[in-house]
Amino acid sequence: MSFTFHGKEVASHVISEARFAVEETLHEAAEEAKRSHWWTKRRAAGLETQIQVGPIEHVGSVIRGTFGATKGQGFYGLFLERRVPYLRPAADATFPKLAVKLRNRLRW
Repeated sequence: MSFTFHGKEVASHVISEARFAVEETLHEAAEEAKRSHWWTKRRAAGLETQIQVGPIEHVGSVIRGTFGATKGQGFYGLFLERRVPYLRPAADATFPKLAVKLRNRLRW
């Protein structure tokens, strides 16, 4: 009986699927923040278009990314977030789904 070890292929597959699941979750969080913000377009014109996902990083065993008001009006977005959060509720609504997404992606 012979045994072929596929550890590197499995690890590569898990990392790839984890990156995809993190990116998908961050995009969902950004879309949720755009849909559920409390300000009017008149008061914060353009900020909604500034909500986006940053690059996904893989460092060691950690895969991470960011989302938020990260472009030109991001500083103003911080003031709005402190007044009545719009990013945190979006993260709270979407981040718990990451584990299920990853589990579903890794089913063979």
